[in-house]
Amino acid sequence: MPASSWEYDRASGKSNASSGVLASISESWSRCRDFGLRAAGTPQEIVLSEDKFKVVLEKNESIRNFVLPELELLYNQIAGTNFMVAYADGGGIVLDSIQDHDFKAGEGGKAVIPGSVWIENHRGTNALGLAIHTRRPSIVTGKDHFFHKLDDLSCFAVPIFDHEETLLGVIDATSNAKARNDHTLALVKLASKNIENRLFTERFCDSIILTFHARQEYLPTTSAAMLAVDEYGFIEGANANAKSVLSGLDVSRQQHFGEIFDVQFFDVIDKLRSNEIISIKDRLGAVVFMRAQHSVSKKVINLEGDLLISNGKAQPLSNEKPSSNLLIAGEATKVTTVFDDELLTKEILEAKRTLEVGLPVTILGSSSTGKTEIAKEINNQAFGKSKFTIIDCVHLDPESFETLLFGENGKLVFFDHDL
Repeated sequence: MPASSWEYDRASGKSNASSGVLASISESWSRCRDFGLRAAGTPQEIVLSEDKFKVVLEKNESIRNFVLPELELLYNQIAGTNFMVAYADGGGIVLDSIQDHDFKAGEGGKAVIPGSVWIENHRGTNALGLAIHTRRPSIVTGKDHFFHKLDDLSCFAVPIFDHEETLLGVIDATSNAKARNDHTLALVKLASKNIENRLFTERFCDSIILTFHARQEYLPTTSAAMLAVDEYGFIEGANANAKSVLSGLDVSRQQHFGEIFDVQFFDVIDKLRSNEIISIKDRLGAVVFMRAQHSVSKKVINLEGDLLISNGKAQPLSNEKPSSNLLIAGEATKVTTVFDDELLTKEILEAKRTLEVGLPVTILGSSSTGKTEIAKEINNQAFGKSKFTIIDCVHLDPESFETLLFGENGKLVFFDHDL
């Protein structure tokens, strides 16, 4: 198509049958024109002040804990050079960006920075702003941008929603490549879905989370549907995939499991809790495979009764005289701790997995119930021979914690290093 014809379309905000311009792009051009923007003009370089940006960061601190690991992974997955990945909040404010050296040195690297605002009425047609407006994944490449100044960029953006379909932000990948790249968009979609699923798991960490899919092999993937139910089987939340799979059934309000599926909750929950995968029908007759997902947002181990270590095994204390083969505190004998209790062994394994994804583990119990020994075992299973550090939090307070943790001139104090 001749450049003049294309320019006419962009400037007028209208497309014709032969233009090949997507309807979403054409509509965005029309909005930009209504905002009073000119294609030959310059985007408004709006960047928040340091104080305002700090407020926005604090407001989004919780979600950023889930976004940043995915952003780093996405950056490492995208092939090529001269690109960046970014996270913006629901208002189009860029909060985090990771740029390679080539992109950082160019015009794009100077424009897409933390604190910059990328909604359409300031920046014209761009993938981040378009994703916010349409609430859909967006590609804006080359001359799809409203402003000529952005013609050498290709952008891929996917919105992030919570389980109530509230827009939380957008993941964006931008490069100077002019060719459309569906592979890049697929990676950005995957990052967005991973964040949504992690947020769902965190939001309902005290609930039973059930994952299901029409195909069993898809249960471990991001395409699996997720339902959160309480201990009685009442539905507390459903992710976007669940609402799609159960289309035609109302999961927007709290209902009982048995109102959605053709089986009673208490007939299947024991199987689900024992890690079985079951096959059930929903009330419309569709068959799905289901399993219970163990929450990894946190792990709490509750110890009942007193424990001691005998031959490296955790055992309950009794009134009987202990045998002569009990380990004495301070003995130099090295043993491998083995826990005979099946439930405790399972909890330790779950706690190990939790640590491996960088999340905290809490062990609850009365004094002398073996919490330290179990913590050591979890640490050993997760990290091998790494150092195990014990901190007595009784000594910590806001005024003196730095001195107590790091000591004068950085010397460690109040630490018990068990190598």
